Amino acid sequence: MVVQLDGAYGAEAPAWDDANAWWPITQVNVPAFAARFETQTFAFDNGEAFDHYRWVVVEVADPTTANSMQIAEVELLGSIATVVPPIVLDMPMIMDGQVTITWSGGGELQTSPDLVTWTGTGNTTGTYTEAADQAAQYYRVVAAE
Repeated sequence: MVVQLDGAYGAEAPAWDDANAWWPITQVNVPAFAARFETQTFAFDNGEAFDHYRWVVVEVADPTTANSMQIAEVELLGSIATVVPPIVLDMPMIMDGQVTITWSGGGELQTSPDLVTWTGTGNTTGTYTEAADQAAQYYRVVAAE
């Protein structure tokens, strides 16, 4: 059996057959149940909080013999995802022979003379200053693991 979970927005649930109002969230292949009262759990990612949900059977196991189906309970459980702010690296500032790199969103600044070998500066404060005395120097910020 294949089921699809859809979501919709609004104070009132849209019509069941209004395809333009429902947004697909996920489709799941449901293995055959081995016994009555069996519970199956499925996990999926969803970044949207909808006002309404619908559970649609898209395909049954054997359409030639299927004439009915019983579902006792469908339970949707979730957790609030942690939103990680993006790392934003500002334009470098060069003044008085010093280069200053600023960034936001966390992470550690790394430097490289050749874009191949990267060395961590140990700096996670969002501001880093060093002498601008290299022919070429590259910078990147790597998110904390």
